[in-house]
Amino acid sequence: MKNSSNIRVYHAHQTTWRRRRRQQPTGNKEYQRENRESERTARMELMGTRERGSDGGGGGWGQNPNGGRRGSGERARGGSGERDGLFRVHLEVAGLSERGAQRFAMAQPAARPLVTVQSTDGGEKGVQSTLPAVFLAPIRPDVVATVHTALAKNKRQAYAVSHKAGHQTSAESWGTGRAVSRIPRVPGGGTHRAGQGAFGNMCRGGRMFAPTQIWRRWHRKVNLNQKRYAIASALAASAVPSLVLARGHKIEEVPEVPLVLGDSAEAIEKTSAAVKLLKSLGAYADVEKVKASHAIRAGKGKMRNRRYVSRRGPLVVYGTEGAKLVKAFRNISGVEIVSVDRLNLLQLAPGGHLGRFIVWTKSAFEKLDAIFGTHEKKSLIKKDYILPRNIMGNPDLGRIINSDEIQSVVRPTKVAIKRRALKKNPLKNLGALLKLNPYAKTARRMELLSQERQAKAKAEKLQSKRSQLKPEEKELIKKQGASWYKTMVSDSEYTEFENFTKWLGVSQ
Repeated sequence: MKNSSNIRVYHAHQTTWRRRRRQQPTGNKEYQRENRESERTARMELMGTRERGSDGGGGGWGQNPNGGRRGSGERARGGSGERDGLFRVHLEVAGLSERGAQRFAMAQPAARPLVTVQSTDGGEKGVQSTLPAVFLAPIRPDVVATVHTALAKNKRQAYAVSHKAGHQTSAESWGTGRAVSRIPRVPGGGTHRAGQGAFGNMCRGGRMFAPTQIWRRWHRKVNLNQKRYAIASALAASAVPSLVLARGHKIEEVPEVPLVLGDSAEAIEKTSAAVKLLKSLGAYADVEKVKASHAIRAGKGKMRNRRYVSRRGPLVVYGTEGAKLVKAFRNISGVEIVSVDRLNLLQLAPGGHLGRFIVWTKSAFEKLDAIFGTHEKKSLIKKDYILPRNIMGNPDLGRIINSDEIQSVVRPTKVAIKRRALKKNPLKNLGALLKLNPYAKTARRMELLSQERQAKAKAEKLQSKRSQLKPEEKELIKKQGASWYKTMVSDSEYTEFENFTKWLGVSQ
């Protein structure tokens, strides 16, 4: 993350550059070259400003209020000179107003290592606290939504209809032949109930279809590391003003996000004092939003002790067990209070939506590193827990690829000429068929061999039936035929005799 802040500085300039580029004709290389040169000049100017402004004094976003250089443990980011130089680069390069540059600076919490602690009792002002590492964790809406859906099911209670419902009668079917349906009917007489259908889900007074049972799988087990990941993502999202605003919180007048109060706020006992504190910080507008959203629920929940609905307000996180501010804040509409040791995803991301507006006390804020750990050391409270980190230091991949450093060494895009292949019919072309079905070759070979075997067997069978006789056998058969013919001719001479013809069987 060391170089990510330097790259983020030019995000506003890139937006302006893209807007101007759309107004230019396509392929204007000279215009693109001029913008690259101006960007390179701005980068060099910013780096020089960072070196010159490191010893400046004064207050500001993430600065040392006492002036001068910070120690190495505070990860110095420069003083007011850096801030002025930063905004000057924005104004000159990106063409932003000073208010726009301030909003851009507010939208970069990960690049700001220090957070100002807001004074609540008029004491020392300008005290700063180091931003805990958990606020630099990856923001994963998918993990948060999945874990929230599962955890929200763990407060459900089992419900079911009575197992007797719809069956508290001795109804029996009348059978066929009565010109009525075969549904069981209530016995008896003398009342309209007698003869009415019973038991079926289509009958009045019958049971429902598939009666609900209490042995459903009501609750869900969630992996511990996933729950911790989701909480870390929710905390990181709460430090991004744009996500907090997108969730609907009114934080336009809040001096800083995340909002950290002095530990003296934990001693507040009266609700009136708590309201006064929220108004002084510009956070009471979120409470007014909650009051205005109070309405009757749409649906049958209004009949089931869930009559009213309202939005969520600020979440106050304290660090000292038994703090008095719990009773002071708990009766303010929409405000929820939780200990930093018992952070709950259902409160950090209600509905599975990231960006809850959180008000921290200084003790709770500084305790986050011990609870979640940092990227250098493990958590002291959560056993063997290592804080997740981003795979990429700068998510603007397009900005990296289109930079001069990358574009100067990569080859130009090659346009491959792909010729249209002739489409062949696999039913007629054996080569095309084998590409689709390599087994077709084996099947075809097996079929041909089978046909060849069948033809050979048939020929052998016919040959066996047509086998040639020996010459001696042919001669013998021929002699026998000749003698039989002579006998037949001689017998025919006696056909005139009636008795002989009867003996020969010629006539009856």
